[in-house]
Amino acid sequence: MAECPVDAIFPGMDVPAGQEHYLAINAELAKSWPVIAAKVAALEGADRWDGVPGKLRLLDRSDGFHPGNAAVSAPRTR
Repeated sequence: MAECPVDAIFPGMDVPAGQEHYLAINAELAKSWPVIAAKVAALEGADRWDGVPGKLRLLDRSDGFHPGNAAVSAPRTR
């Protein structure tokens, strides 16, 4: 799934230690975000976000998200 970080999908009982807080975020956002029923191409620049720490603070909880309409900017380098 191009919308998810690399290796980010786990069954609820297999979520790695320290990642349990994502279960609550998923439960919250699954109520309003669209179901992804088909694979779409990764957004331009998505590969540059692989492994970048601290992305959770950038999460947009708005209900206006529509896959394919978002732009992915390159993360800032230090």
